[in-house]
Amino acid sequence: MIAYKTFAQCPTNQKPEGIPNSIVWQQVAIPLEKKEEYELQGFIVISESDYIAYVASHAGELNTYLSTKTAELTKNAIIKKITSYQLKAPMLINDLMATNTMMGISTKQSDQMFDDYYDVLLRLSWGAFPTALNRLLLKRPNGFVTQSLIDKWTQMITEAML
Repeated sequence: MIAYKTFAQCPTNQKPEGIPNSIVWQQVAIPLEKKEEYELQGFIVISESDYIAYVASHAGELNTYLSTKTAELTKNAIIKKITSYQLKAPMLINDLMATNTMMGISTKQSDQMFDDYYDVLLRLSWGAFPTALNRLLLKRPNGFVTQSLIDKWTQMITEAML
């Protein structure tokens, strides 16, 4: 025999948000002579084959709940990573600008870089480090911007993503 309780019987403070009431919360295999004892404790007691059929009949509800939770967890992980990038973004941009200044960039060259690298800087400022890096890797050396400098910026962005 199988004795079980559903989430309909679960205390509210222990019940996961959104889980269907029909899903099994607790279950235990019991001998037939314990049936009445478990029923007095609020368990539903049925044969093993009936229990398997019950669980199977509610599998779709459980799968829907689990896929929703998985999507929610994934979204939360993504938001956490983006937020961490957004917190790092101002310092990373400052580091990039300081690197340029220390290499002797002129005001005119700086202005040209803002024009040429606006797409990269915009993505960095929003915390979109992977797409900023992708855009940077598409750039070719030009004027003040050497391949060595592009490589340095690539390294700085990559390190900020860790």
